[in-house]
Amino acid sequence: MRLNWLSPLPPAEGPAAALTAAVLPLVGERFGVVLMSGAEGWDPAIEEYAEVARVDLAEPAWADFNRAGMTVYHVDGGAASGEIWRLAQRHPGVVVVHDGPLLPLFVELARDEPADRERLETHVEERYGRGGLEEIQACLDGTASAGDLADRYPLTGLAARGTLGVLVGSRDAAERLASARPPVAVAPPGDPAAWAEAFAGLVQSARRYRPLSAGHVLAEAVSDELAAWSGFAASDEHAPRSEAGTRHPLHRRFVTPVGHAVDELLRQTREGGAAEGGAGEGGASEGGDGEGGASEGGSGEGDSGEGGDHEGGDGEGGARKGGE
Repeated sequence: MRLNWLSPLPPAEGPAAALTAAVLPLVGERFGVVLMSGAEGWDPAIEEYAEVARVDLAEPAWADFNRAGMTVYHVDGGAASGEIWRLAQRHPGVVVVHDGPLLPLFVELARDEPADRERLETHVEERYGRGGLEEIQACLDGTASAGDLADRYPLTGLAARGTLGVLVGSRDAAERLASARPPVAVAPPGDPAAWAEAFAGLVQSARRYRPLSAGHVLAEAVSDELAAWSGFAASDEHAPRSEAGTRHPLHRRFVTPVGHAVDELLRQTREGGAAEGGAGEGGASEGGDGEGGASEGGSGEGDSGEGGDHEGGDGEGGARKGGE
């Protein structure tokens, strides 16, 4: 399986580059690794174990991302990992969160981009309350030092935002992700063999993980109204159920973008709703595409077709941003 690997590369300093040098020979035995770097140069020794491709991290060629079975993003708090984290928000994959202070990195990102500031402030307020938000805003305004507050606000959860899987180096970091829905693995970086083993297992779990999207939430919210149109009551014992066990009037899991969910609901409603046992021609049945229908939650396990040029992993011909 092809694996995109975005990380600072040797001879760069920092934990991400050091870990890459240590585990690449082992990871390369399991996957076809493509090291993606925004740097001008790298240690040629790493080319023995992986292909190296220079990419524009601000405007990457999405076809290169979509050819891979999984993309891995390393966030270690260094300046180079800022653009890598931003890519992870646009094209979800596995994020490796390295030990070390992250607050200074996210403060710099937030000063540069309003959307990143909103993400930072929202995360801090949800986790630490109004008092935490005020301290972070002081860092953003320059009246407090992000370095001094970094231990108080580790921001592991923000680094792992929107991912399909997270790998951390300590139990403490894993405990900060206790409420996270994606798969989480712990692998201390000092043991390359154990790290590579844990990483390989996480990649397989991440390929099976499908996050619920806003489309699922929308379908839940309007199921009663749709039930009246389609002939099912939301409380009907015979109404089809979603993956989570919730009854739905239509035969879909709705793990799709909002637009696809709305279009599918309205189309099936106009055609008289879904009969119990499967959708009509042109509708998507649970677990697979109907003729012209949208697939569940994006692409299948292999992601999008080779050469597709879009962010994330939509069905054929669709385009979306994977992590927004």
